[in-house]
Amino acid sequence: MEVATERVRVLFDAGTGLSRVACRGDSRPIVLLLSHSHYDHLQGLPFFAPLFDPQGPAVEVYGPSGNRDGFKRLLSRFMDPRFLPFTIEAFVNPKLSLSTLRSCSTPTLLFSKKGVTLHSLHLPAHPRQGVFLFSLSSGGRKVVYASDIELDASMEERAQPFLQGADLAILDSHYRESDLKVGYGHSSFLRAYSLTRLAGVKRTFFFHFAPEMVDSLLEEERVKWLGRAEMAREGLEVEL
Repeated sequence: MEVATERVRVLFDAGTGLSRVACRGDSRPIVLLLSHSHYDHLQGLPFFAPLFDPQGPAVEVYGPSGNRDGFKRLLSRFMDPRFLPFTIEAFVNPKLSLSTLRSCSTPTLLFSKKGVTLHSLHLPAHPRQGVFLFSLSSGGRKVVYASDIELDASMEERAQPFLQGADLAILDSHYRESDLKVGYGHSSFLRAYSLTRLAGVKRTFFFHFAPEMVDSLLEEERVKWLGRAEMAREGLEVEL
């Protein structure tokens, strides 16, 4: 997912689609926010062209620590030469910075410049290391990204203030309520929508669907939630 303003581009997580983000000829600085360190959220990093470009735009990457080792150490282990033909040393962009997210249970300011303000919130809502939620504010608009979050009453209470009044929120909606699996670190369409409704979010987008949610099932959910929430999809663009 990307939020682009006239002066900065903010990317959320680094799945395989990251390699298809168009950057050539775009000098705007990039901020990349990683919600947690599971493979499906990191796999695109070794294929993100600006990291390898000595003339590329400034790139700030914020990621989790991974057992308190720091994000750079975690990334070095992820890019082990036994699994890739290069290591983290191949990232030769001199304007690249790697920062470790702080696992705070209250909102933490990450970035405030070029008309964009970013905050993070850490919740123990995903197995082992938990997960970071992110909010972006710019030009009087607010967007919240909440991936891989298992919502119960406790997590809902802690997340609600972070989402409060957002113009747009995109939330993990892995399951239908009847298929919900406790302890797997994912939410349902119903629970995602209930949270955004409580928080007064203006537009809700569902994403991060379970593999078994084939197109026909997603279409059923789209119709069910019509007028209340929307389905995120690859290539979708929304203007705020």
